[in-house]
Amino acid sequence: MKKVRTIALGLALSLSFATASFARQPTDAPQISVAATTDAAVKLLVARQNATGQVTLTDAAGHVLYQSSVNLTNGLNQRFDVSELATGTYQLSVTNGRETTAKTFVVEEKPASRNVVFQS
Repeated sequence: MKKVRTIALGLALSLSFATASFARQPTDAPQISVAATTDAAVKLLVARQNATGQVTLTDAAGHVLYQSSVNLTNGLNQRFDVSELATGTYQLSVTNGRETTAKTFVVEEKPASRNVVFQS
C-alpha cells in the first residue's frame, strides 16, 4: 500500500455499517464479517470452512493492493491497516475456490479523523 500522507496521532475511525450478512450467503460462500477498529484498521473475520482461500484487497480501479492465500480450516482473523490508504472506495474479498464473498468500504478524511464507511 502506498503512503499518501502522514496521519496525525489521534487518528479515529467511525463505522456506519460493520458486518456482512451471514444469512444471505450460499452455503459454499465464505461467511465473513468486516468491522472498523478504533486504531485505523479494518478487521476481517472468516468463519471456519474446510477450504483454502484467498484474501484480496482492491481499490476502486481494481488494482490489487494486497493478496494472500489462507487456510480457512480454523477460520481467519486478520487486520488491515488503512491509515496509509488514500480516501476512496475499496473492496475486501474472500474466495474459497468456488464462491467469493466481498465487502466494499469507503475511507473518508474528516478533520482530525479518518472514517471507514461500509456499503451493503
